[in-house]
Amino acid sequence: ATYKDGSKDIRPLTDFTKLDKQPAIDAVNTAATEKIAAINATPNATDEEKAAAIAKVNADKTAALTAINDATTKDALGQAQNNGTTAIAADNAVVTKKDTAKKAIEAARKAKEDAIKADTNLSEAEKTAAIAKANEAATVATAKVDAATIDTAVDTATTEATTAIGKVNPVAKEN
Repeated sequence: ATYKDGSKDIRPLTDFTKLDKQPAIDAVNTAATEKIAAINATPNATDEEKAAAIAKVNADKTAALTAINDATTKDALGQAQNNGTTAIAADNAVVTKKDTAKKAIEAARKAKEDAIKADTNLSEAEKTAAIAKANEAATVATAKVDAATIDTAVDTATTEATTAIGKVNPVAKEN
């Protein structure tokens, strides 16, 4: 600013204007809240898988809010908001526990079925009955895996299934 007497006051514009950071803060908070709600609604995710994803959202939110608070220009503020909301949007629950368990159950069931079919001492009726028992154990276990909400319940259902399937050992009586 130049005054009538010719003197100048050279102060940065930021001394006179305040950067409004609240809209950026609100956008990041809203993105985090919506993402957490979406993670909690993720089908087939265990509580542990959801918790890990939510922790990532909260870490990205904290990083974004720090960047917003550190911003000194409108461009830096916009960039911090954009980076934060983009990072949060990319955070998703990694849903693998139940699929892995179901694959293990199916592998145990298939191995038992193949062993039963290969047993030449068994009649067709004995083979069919034994395979039905193995299939039933796998079906029950898969339902338990689907119903499980925590990792330990998934592990327990998997162990029970492989044990039950392993116990299906038909004895040849008809041949």
